Amino acid sequence: MKAYAPWCHHCKQLEPTYMQVAQALHSEDVGVHVGRIDCTRFASVATHFSVRGFPTLLFISQERVVEYHGDRTKEEIIDFAKRMKGPKVKPATCEDLDKLLELHKVYFISFGETIPGPTLDALEDFYALNWFYHSSTICPGFSEGLYAIKGTPNRRIEILHDPSATEIAPWIKQQRFPLFVKVTYGNFNMLLNSGKTLAIALVQEYSSVGKLANESHDELKDLLEDLSGSYKDKELFSFGWCSQLEMINSIAIQTIEPPKFVIVDSRSLQYFVLEEETTRENLVKALDDLVLGNLYMIGGDSYYHKALRSIYDGFTSLTSMYKGNPILTLLLLGLPMSFLSIIVYTSCCTDILDAREEDEEEEPIDLDQEPQHAKTE
Repeated sequence: MKAYAPWCHHCKQLEPTYMQVAQALHSEDVGVHVGRIDCTRFASVATHFSVRGFPTLLFISQERVVEYHGDRTKEEIIDFAKRMKGPKVKPATCEDLDKLLELHKVYFISFGETIPGPTLDALEDFYALNWFYHSSTICPGFSEGLYAIKGTPNRRIEILHDPSATEIAPWIKQQRFPLFVKVTYGNFNMLLNSGKTLAIALVQEYSSVGKLANESHDELKDLLEDLSGSYKDKELFSFGWCSQLEMINSIAIQTIEPPKFVIVDSRSLQYFVLEEETTRENLVKALDDLVLGNLYMIGGDSYYHKALRSIYDGFTSLTSMYKGNPILTLLLLGLPMSFLSIIVYTSCCTDILDAREEDEEEEPIDLDQEPQHAKTE
């Protein structure tokens, strides 16, 4: 179900996407029906399902109600619907390992006769975000426990959870992203919450055609994607690419011109921008220096930087509004300033003007005129 409001501009923009999702789920006979409801007319429904914003996507079944958190793309929403249909943990066999990688860029699988209780408890927070499977047979090359499977069938990477090192939930939070992820507004905060350092290829994308600006942007993206699977300390980083320039500029509190290689510390929001040529050697050197503690990072998340970030975000928002519609922006800014000027003028200047008028109304005194005395007989 999609909760929306008629005045929601973003809802109207996404309407074609939801129609495509409905058609795809119907044609594949997934068993999930797509509907929408106007929460301005049916406010009780919004209250019942705790809808706090528009549009809100909910998966509703007899067993559970789950809100969708992710990118509002056709592929991501369809993947969410299929994941919610059926059990939280789905069965799998050894023959399915590579087939599942063709369907998912990352998934989790538990090997053993049963799934331990702590693992099941941890899955409650993540089954709406990732795919989880269980194999009662321990496949060759694996051992009993929970694995994160990433990569491609030709370059499969298996990461085993070490119970003595970390708890399950924080480990899933770190491993739930693919080897090379597209960084968007929908997943950026989740990437920051993973605790990993972000290694990002900042590029410019023409979203209407799904292509990058030129060859230099493609080369940087391909170079970092190859490095994501071969770097020796790759578990310390989340590798990805991003075309949301405003989002990264907000972290840096400056305008970064793509293509650029950017490193962001998810814990402190300190960052580094590679100003040298984006070769494999320079990228590896920057990552090595960070691991060794020799990389000079700037920025942060202190109160000072938060204030600067708020000012920068406000300025860039106004600039973007002005470029898109200068007349409307001037009206939005000019009218409040005009009213404010009138209020200040009337409250501060009227007393001064009244005082001047009173002075002008008083009869002037001529000092040279002799005083007149009353005559006495």
